[in-house]
Amino acid sequence: MVLFTLNAFATSTDTTPPPQPPPPAPLDFGPLLNGIAEFFTSLPNAIVGAFTGFISSLLVGFVNPLLGIVKTFLLPAVDVFKYSSYWFLIVGIISSFYVLLFFLTGAKFLMGSYDAEQRASAKEWLKHTLIILAIVNTSLLWYSLIVALSSGVTQALWNNGLESILNVDLNPLNIIWLIFLALSIIPAVISLYFRQAIIIMGIMLFPIAIFFYFIEPLRSYGMLLLNLIGIALLMPIMDVILLIAINLVAEEFAGIAIIGLLSTAIGLVLMTLLNIGMFYFAVFKSAATVTTKVKNFIQVFRSGQ
Repeated sequence: MVLFTLNAFATSTDTTPPPQPPPPAPLDFGPLLNGIAEFFTSLPNAIVGAFTGFISSLLVGFVNPLLGIVKTFLLPAVDVFKYSSYWFLIVGIISSFYVLLFFLTGAKFLMGSYDAEQRASAKEWLKHTLIILAIVNTSLLWYSLIVALSSGVTQALWNNGLESILNVDLNPLNIIWLIFLALSIIPAVISLYFRQAIIIMGIMLFPIAIFFYFIEPLRSYGMLLLNLIGIALLMPIMDVILLIAINLVAEEFAGIAIIGLLSTAIGLVLMTLLNIGMFYFAVFKSAATVTTKVKNFIQVFRSGQ
C-alpha cells in the first residue's frame, strides 16, 4: 500500500513537459514552379510543331496528286478519234473554200493563157489545191499516226526504270523540302497541261495548218501552226530523255542521302524550262516571220499608193 502511494506521488509530482510533435515541413513549390516554367517554355515549340505538321500534311496531300498528274501527262496517249466530231466541223468549213480555190485557179489559167509565168503559177495553184484536197480530208488519220508515234517512243523510253524518279516518299520530308518540291512541280504541271491541250487542239488545228501552208499568202501562218503542233508532239520525247539524264546523275551520286529528292525537283524545273524554251522557239520565231511578212506587205502596199 505504501509503495502504491509513493508511486502515485512520484507520478503526480513529475514536471517534465510532454514531447512536442515535430513542426510541419515547409511547402516546396520548386517542382511545381519548374513544371509551370517548362510548360510555358515548351508551349511555343509545341504550337510551331503542330502548325508545321499540319502544313506538311497539307503539302503532302497537295504534291502527291500533282506527281500523279506529271506521270499521266508525260505520255501523250490521246484518243484522237474521240474528238472526230470537231475535226469533221473544221474540215467542213475548209471544204467550203475548195470551190473558191478552183475558181481562182481557173481564172489564173484564163488570164495567163498567153503568159508562161502566169500558166506556171496557175499550175502551182492547181497542184496545191489537189494536195489540200487530199491531205486535209485524211488529216485525222495522219494526225493519229503522228500522235501514236510520239506516244510509242515516249512509252518505250519511260519503261526503262524511269518511274523511280517520280516515286518520292513525302512523309519523312520536312516542310522546307516539301515547299521546294511543290514550287518546282506546279510550273511543270502547268507546262504539261498546256502541252496536252495543244495536242488535243491539234486535231482541229492540223487541217487548218495544212490549208494555210499550201496557200502562198498564208504559208507563214500554216508554218506557225505546224511548228506549234510539232513541238507539242516532240516535247514528251525530249522531257523523258531529260528525266533519263537526271535519273542517271542521281544513280551516279546515290551515296548522297538527299540526291533522290533533289534530282526529282531539279528534273521538274529543267523540264519546265525546256518546255517553255521549245514553245518559245515554235511560237515566237514563227511569229517573227509572220510579222516580217506583214510589214513587207504593208511597205509594198504603201509604195504602190
